[in-house]
Parts: sequence; structure tokens; C-alpha cells
Amino acid sequence: MNGWMAIPAKLKDAGFTVCYERMSYEASNPLWRATAHRDGRTWSALGRDLETALLELETQTGQAVANGRKTSSLERTQSLISESPVMAWQP
Repeated sequence: MNGWMAIPAKLKDAGFTVCYERMSYEASNPLWRATAHRDGRTWSALGRDLETALLELETQTGQAVANGRKTSSLERTQSLISESPVMAWQP
């Protein structure tokens, strides 16, 4: 699976709960909604087709994923610093 069809799996791997549904079945006016939830926040995107809705959802959640990576990296760094003994310089 690749491209836009892989978006739900990528978001789930990043800790999101993902769902999508067709909101309108009118042939002349189809409408899809894709939603993601994580850490008490919700992102939602609409599109005339599922691909558009999922691509927009990926864009919206991209900043949260990037921030999560930065936070994880910072937490690991702080953990390493706190575990490493501090050696005092002595002349």
C-alpha cells in the first residue's frame, strides 16, 4: 500500500486514531470527512473524494507529528543528560 491509501496506517503508527466516512452520497455532490484524534485533540478534513480528505488530514496532522518527534528527541536527550554523571572540573 502506498500513496494516499497509506495515510491512515502512517497516522496510526504515529499514535493517532483515524476514521473516515462518506457524508454525502449525491452523485453531483459527494463529500468525505476524515478525522484523527491524539492527545485530546481532534483534526478533521473534508473532500469531494476520500483521497482529498486524507491528504488534507495528513497536512493538518503533520505539524503534530513533527512536534511529537521533537518532543521525543528532547525527552530522550534530557533523559540521557540526567542519567550521565556530571563531573566537576578541578584544577
